[in-house]
Amino acid sequence: MMSWSRWFTAGLALLWLGCFPLRSDIEIDTDRLRAACAPDAEIAWVDLIEPRDGLRHVVPVGLVEVRGRAGAGAPTGMDLVLLIDRSVSTFALAGVDVDHDGVLGRKVPIEHEDGSAESGVVGRYREDGGGLLVHATDEDDTIFGAELRAAEGLLDRLDPTTTRVGMVAFGGRAKLKAKLQFPSDELKERFTGLRPLPQSGGTNFDAAIRRGIQALAAAQPTSAETRHCVLMLLSDGAPTQPEPELRAEARAYAAARLARDANVRIYSIAVGEETRVHLDIFEHLAELTRAEVVHFATPEEIMTFLPILNLTSLEEVSIWNVTTGQRARAMRMFPDGSFDAYVPLAPGKNLLRVAARALGGSLGVVERTVYFEKRLPRTDEEAQRLKEFQEKLRARTIEAEITNRLHNKRKLSREVTIEIEN
Repeated sequence: MMSWSRWFTAGLALLWLGCFPLRSDIEIDTDRLRAACAPDAEIAWVDLIEPRDGLRHVVPVGLVEVRGRAGAGAPTGMDLVLLIDRSVSTFALAGVDVDHDGVLGRKVPIEHEDGSAESGVVGRYREDGGGLLVHATDEDDTIFGAELRAAEGLLDRLDPTTTRVGMVAFGGRAKLKAKLQFPSDELKERFTGLRPLPQSGGTNFDAAIRRGIQALAAAQPTSAETRHCVLMLLSDGAPTQPEPELRAEARAYAAARLARDANVRIYSIAVGEETRVHLDIFEHLAELTRAEVVHFATPEEIMTFLPILNLTSLEEVSIWNVTTGQRARAMRMFPDGSFDAYVPLAPGKNLLRVAARALGGSLGVVERTVYFEKRLPRTDEEAQRLKEFQEKLRARTIEAEITNRLHNKRKLSREVTIEIEN
């Protein structure tokens, strides 16, 4: 929750906006957007893709894969637009080997003809040609590089059949870099191919949010009537444009209210210790749109934890065999609500249950009956399939354990932070 001082500042910002309104040059079809974005609701749902009800499972190992999606509100897919800050400050060195090339980015002195020297932050030139910003041993090891790496990790964990992703890069202005589309190698190349050039002119949350809303409104319709519309704002600082900063903040809140009225949620991601001073701004943007704020203290944290962030209104998803009482193994839960797991089976009839609990407490439940009969491999081909299954199960188990440890580490870190602040 915001402190009284932030509410006071936000009130001043809105008062400023009322006295000195600013028209945006980013046009948005709000009617089309409202029609496309599903309203927020607390009713949990489960869409179970596998297994089918009544499946007769004749295999060597008593495990069956359970796969599906869960969420709250309309049982539909998700449109996600990432708003990535590429202002000058994001080109400060991250302090970690972002691209894992074995070279850690460090400042390198820049020598002048008169013999003097200076150290910068990365060997790239301003997009507007305003001169050299930084010189470093590895130009990819920046906060901006960490944002991109985190976004790529998130992309890998989204359902490519139900979740569409777009990207906006912003500094003093905002540009659409990738239209909404289902994850693919081509889309990933849009992220990896984004040139590491800082955009001067400050940080404009208003332009970033409006450009993201515009991308959602312009997206091609799908077979579903509505979709869950989400913006994810990644930044290492506070809004500074349009000047003065009070006006920049007011415009950001106005854009967030526009998003809220169109059923768009804004997940606000603050990167770096410096953002702690401005965290109330990120909190207010999230609160206005019934979303969440997340603070990553270091660039390394955003690369580690962003790909496992929960973008649904779910508290948990549980999968188990009601007949035996056994819980699912190697369960993976993804940011967009998709999930998979393996459930142990007993010989004969098994009743499987998947339950999704929304943050508001509502419960969505789906059940399936599976009949298991154990049969050892009879051919070389069946033996090979068994070997491949065992390898897949081992890899899934390791991934699930790592993800669970990361969730627990993140939870503990947040609890410690809250205790210190209190």
